[in-house]
Amino acid sequence: MSLIGTPNSAPSKVQAPVVDVVTGYMACMAVLAKLHAREKDGLGGHLDVSLMNSALALQQASLASFLCDGKLPTRIGSAAPYSAPNEAFEAADGWLMVAAYNGNRWPTLCGVLGHPEWIDDPRFASSAQRVVHREAMCAALTDVFLTRPVAHWLEVLREADILCSKISDYNDVLAHPQIASNGMLVELHHPQHGVVRVPGFPVNSLEAAQTPYAPAPENGQHSRSVLRDFDFSEDEIADLLASNAMHCPEAALA
Repeated sequence: MSLIGTPNSAPSKVQAPVVDVVTGYMACMAVLAKLHAREKDGLGGHLDVSLMNSALALQQASLASFLCDGKLPTRIGSAAPYSAPNEAFEAADGWLMVAAYNGNRWPTLCGVLGHPEWIDDPRFASSAQRVVHREAMCAALTDVFLTRPVAHWLEVLREADILCSKISDYNDVLAHPQIASNGMLVELHHPQHGVVRVPGFPVNSLEAAQTPYAPAPENGQHSRSVLRDFDFSEDEIADLLASNAMHCPEAALA
């Protein structure tokens, strides 16, 4: 949280549970790797997958920088600490992300925005210098971006091969045609709650596309069928139910 926010803001956090989700992915990769190794040597093993380790692994760039120079990173909003411009800028009707720090993109951006004099400005001579003078650079760029809407700048910048994107909210994201093409928004028909929209699985395959999604089960809905899959007898299942060791709703008792 000490990394997230603007220079004068309180520490912030990412609203999505990124560390929790990534730790799950780490665990999945570790298990798959261990299973592959077992196919070769026939040996199992112990895996220790940690939320803290995953959180650190996600910060390799900023953590590696701190280990090199001992300088604590500061909160700089949407900007990348190692390059500029590489951050969000406000336009007349919204925000856009612009990255024009390498190669010929900075001079190109200066020309597109109608300020070729910035090319020879010693404060902006290199990405490193622009990082040092980021406040002045951002003020100059924002003055121009505020004069036109986001759609205008996206068209102009993309035509000039400047990396850019609209800062989108969930309404924008879910309306993007690529989301529909990738099958990332799934409609489920739940018997109690009607139509429910949920995120799809991010890795697409032919097999996955042919497998229908099912709504989330009620508490204990599949208890009996799961135990049957593991060869529990009906008497054993009945004993577990009678002892309250497991739950199974009435609809799933048959």
